[in-house]
Amino acid sequence: MNKKIKYFIIVIILILLIFLILIGRKLIIIENLKGSINKYITSNNYYVKSSNYNSSNGSIINIETYNKNDIQLVKYTHLNEDNPSEIIVYHNGDTTNSYIDVGGEKTAKLNFGELKTSISNIYPKNIYQDIIMAMFSSITSEECNGKQCYKISNMTKDITSILPNEILYIEKDTGLEIKRINYNDLDEPENYISTSFEYQFNTVTDENVKEPNINEYTV
Repeated sequence: MNKKIKYFIIVIILILLIFLILIGRKLIIIENLKGSINKYITSNNYYVKSSNYNSSNGSIINIETYNKNDIQLVKYTHLNEDNPSEIIVYHNGDTTNSYIDVGGEKTAKLNFGELKTSISNIYPKNIYQDIIMAMFSSITSEECNGKQCYKISNMTKDITSILPNEILYIEKDTGLEIKRINYNDLDEPENYISTSFEYQFNTVTDENVKEPNINEYTV
C-alpha cells in the first residue's frame, strides 16, 4: 500500500478517535448531570425563583414557585414602574385558580385549567438524545453566580433541547440550571433575555402555599 495512503488512513483514524473522545467526554458530563439532578426532580417540597431580564426594554419578570406535596402556588411578578402586575396561580391537586392584580385592580379566574411545572426540563429524555446533544453542543467549564458550572451552548439548529442562540449554565454538583441567556441575534449580543435561578428544598410551609382570599378579588 502506498505510504501516502497509509498516512492518510492513520490521520483519519486519529481524527475519528479524537472526535469519539470529545463526544464521550460530553456524554459522560450529560449523564452525570442527569444523575445529580434526579434527587431534586423527585422532591415534593421545593421553592424555585427565576428572574427574567429583557435587555431590549429593561423589563424584569420574577416567577416564584412554591411546591408542597400536591399543592403548588406560582407567583408571577412584572416589575414595571408604570403598571406593575402580579399573577398568583394556585393548584391544590384537583383545581387551578388564578388571582390577578394589575395596578391594584384585582380579578380571579377559577377552575381554568391544569398547572404543570417542574424543577428542570432541559435534559434529553433518552440515550439517543443524549448522544445527539453531546455531538452538537459545546460544553465548557465556567463560574456563574459564584458557582462552578458547565456552560452549554448549541452549535446547530433544531437538534437538541437547547436553542441555537441559547447558553445555559448548569451547576456541576447538582445539575441544576443556574442561568440561561437567550440572544435574539448572535450578531447583536446587546439584545438578550437573561434568566437566573434560585432554589430551596424542604423549606416550603403551609403558609407559603396558602390560597389567596377570594373575597379580595372580583370573579
